[in-house]
Amino acid sequence: MDRSKTPLSATIVNCQIGFINVLVRPLLAEWTAFLGDAAERDILLTLDATLRLWETQGAKVIDSWGSFAQPLPPTLPTKGDARKKEAGGVAAAPSNREIKQRM
Repeated sequence: MDRSKTPLSATIVNCQIGFINVLVRPLLAEWTAFLGDAAERDILLTLDATLRLWETQGAKVIDSWGSFAQPLPPTLPTKGDARKKEAGGVAAAPSNREIKQRM
């Protein structure tokens, strides 16, 4: 998603509608076929209502969230950043000791 696009709400709405139509609907169609008619009716009706919400009121919902396209705050350097600098810009894999310390 490109946060620099305006209006951002249109981008998010299109992403949600595409996600539902391309991934969620086919997955739930197969799942509800396995579960039976009652599940199919309940699940797909809810999915259709959600899709209609995004199509008709999605921009209004997104706009009500306020601005979240602000730049992320700076983060503190991590051990991975130091390894990356030492490796000439390429992140080196963590050592076994570092992995064990994380656990």
